[in-house]
Amino acid sequence: MKDNFNVAYRRLQNLLRSLQGDKEKYSMYNETFISYLREGIIEEAKDNSNRVAKFYLPHRHVWTPSKSTQLRVVFDASSHAKDELSLNDFRTHLYTMVADIQKAFLQIRLPESHRDVTRFLWVDDASQPATGSNLKHYRFCRVPFGINASPAILNQCILKYIEGSQSEISQELSNSLYVDNVFLEGKSPDDLLHKYTESKRLFSSIGMNLRDYLSNSAHVNIGIPALDRASSTEIKVLGMLWNAMEDTISLKCGEKQANKISKRTILSQINGCCFDPLGLLTPLEEDELSWKAIKSKIIGFQVTLPRKVVQNNNSTSHTLSVFVDSSKRAYACSIYVTTTSYHGVEESRLFTAKSEIAPINKEQTIPRLELLSIFIGLGLVESTIQKINVKFEKISIFSDSTIALCWIQGNRRLPPIASNIAEIATDPIWPTDRVSNYTKLLRIVAYSARFIRKTSKDKYLPLKGEQLQTVTPSTREVMDAEILVIREQQAIFKSQLLMQNKQLNVKTDINGLYRRFGRLQNADLDFSAVNPVHIPKQSKLGVLIASHLHNAFVHCGINQLLYNIRRRFWISSDRALCKRTLKHC
Repeated sequence: MKDNFNVAYRRLQNLLRSLQGDKEKYSMYNETFISYLREGIIEEAKDNSNRVAKFYLPHRHVWTPSKSTQLRVVFDASSHAKDELSLNDFRTHLYTMVADIQKAFLQIRLPESHRDVTRFLWVDDASQPATGSNLKHYRFCRVPFGINASPAILNQCILKYIEGSQSEISQELSNSLYVDNVFLEGKSPDDLLHKYTESKRLFSSIGMNLRDYLSNSAHVNIGIPALDRASSTEIKVLGMLWNAMEDTISLKCGEKQANKISKRTILSQINGCCFDPLGLLTPLEEDELSWKAIKSKIIGFQVTLPRKVVQNNNSTSHTLSVFVDSSKRAYACSIYVTTTSYHGVEESRLFTAKSEIAPINKEQTIPRLELLSIFIGLGLVESTIQKINVKFEKISIFSDSTIALCWIQGNRRLPPIASNIAEIATDPIWPTDRVSNYTKLLRIVAYSARFIRKTSKDKYLPLKGEQLQTVTPSTREVMDAEILVIREQQAIFKSQLLMQNKQLNVKTDINGLYRRFGRLQNADLDFSAVNPVHIPKQSKLGVLIASHLHNAFVHCGINQLLYNIRRRFWISSDRALCKRTLKHC
C-alpha cells in the first residue's frame, strides 16, 4: 500500500487556498487540531518511525452554522491514487429520549503499531508555503472518524463494556445503540429520568460522556441539567427531523430547479427529493396526477407525521392492517397500526410502506403483479414484527385481486420435475444450498470423504491412513474437499462452462478443475492467479467464497475483496457479487 502522501499534500494545498479568504474558518480549523494535540487525540509523527505501513489521510471541513460545533473536520480514508489499492422502535413508545456520545470515535485509543496509517498534513502558518518546517506531519492516537471500520470498532468497544456491566438498562442500551446515538424509551417521565441518570453513570464509567439529551416529555427535559440537555427541540434522528415538543417527524424536500423536463430530471427530483427510509411517502393521495402537479408538490414540500403510532400500556390492543395494490408499472404495500383503547376508541396510523417498479425485462399481468404486492407485504409484515416490541392481536392483509387470492388458497402445486426415479436418485447432492459458511461446507465434505474412505474398499480418495485418526480434518483433507466441491459444482453447470470455452479459454487441469487460461501466462504470479478456477455464476458456491473472503480479511471493501477472489477464482460478474456481499454483511 502506497503512503498516499502526494494525494494528501495536493488536497492540503487546495484546502489552504480555499481557506485564505476566510480567516474565521481557518482559525476554527487550526483550533480543532490544537485541541486534539492538547487532549492527546493526535501527536506529531516522527520520520524515523519503523512501522510496517504508513498512510496519509486527506481531510476537509463540514460547515454547519446551525449546530453548536459549526466547523467539523472529516477525514477521507477512502482516498487513494489512481490504480492503487431500528428506527421503527423509536415510534412505538409513549415516552422516548435520545442522546449523543460526545466525540465518540475519539475516545478509543489506537495501538502504537496502527497509528502511522492515520497520518495527515497541516501547517503552522497558512500565509507561508506548505514546505519545510511549516509543514507538519501528524498522526492519530485515537480512532478517527472517516475510516469505514471506525463505526464497527466503536460499536464493539461500547457493547463490550455495556454487556460486562451490571446495569439494569444494559440490555436496552445494547439494542438501541446506533453508532454514536442512544435511544431510550420509558413508560413514564420518571422512568426516563431514572434511565437518564443510569445511562449517564454507565457511560461515565467507561470514559465517555452522553450529552444532548432530548425527550418528547417537557417534564423530562426540565429534569435534565442544562449542560446535558439539547439546545434545540428539533433534531435529526437517523436522518429524519424530529420535533420533540410536537412529537412529530418531518420529511422535507428542498427546491430543485430544472429548466428542461426529462427522464433524468424527473428521477433526480423524485428519488433525490428526501430521505424516506420507512417509505412514509409511498401512499398517494390521488390516483392520477400530471407531472406538473407532482412537480409542484415536490418543490419545497414538507410532510409532518406523528412519531407515536401505538400506545404501550395495558389498556390497549393493537392490530396490523396491510394494504397491497398494483398497476401495470408498479406494485406497493402499506402497513397501518390500529390501536384500540380500553373504552373502545380506535386510532389508525401509517407505520411503514414499500413500493417496487414492475419488472421491465418481461411484461407481467396485473394478477401476477398483485401477487407480488402480497409477497412484499408479507415480507414487510415479517420484518416489522421482528423489529418492534409490540404484540399484535390480529394481522390482516387486504387485496382487491380475487385471482391472486384464489392462487394463494388453491391446491395447485408444482408439476413433477422428473418421472425417472433413477435420474432423481443419481443427481449429485451437495450441501451448498443448505450451508451458509464456506469453511463449514469444506469441513462437512472432508468428514464425509473420511467416512467413505474408512468404510469403502475402493481407495479412490487421495487420503492417508494417519489422517483418518485425527479428530479434525487436516489441511490436506480440506484441500481435497475443496477440489471435490468445486469439481462437482462445475459438473452440474458443465454445459454453461463449455459454452464459455471459446470466449474465456476454459480448460481442465490435472485435478479435473476447469480453469480460465488467459493472457497472463508470462506474469510473475502464482499459478492460481494466472489461471484462476472457474466458478459457475449460477452456483451458490461463489456467494459462499465471497462471504468467506470478506470475513477472513476483516470485512474488507469491494476492491480488496475483488482482488482476493481473483487471486484464485474466476466468477462472472464478480464485482456485482462483491457489492451484494458487502450490502448483506
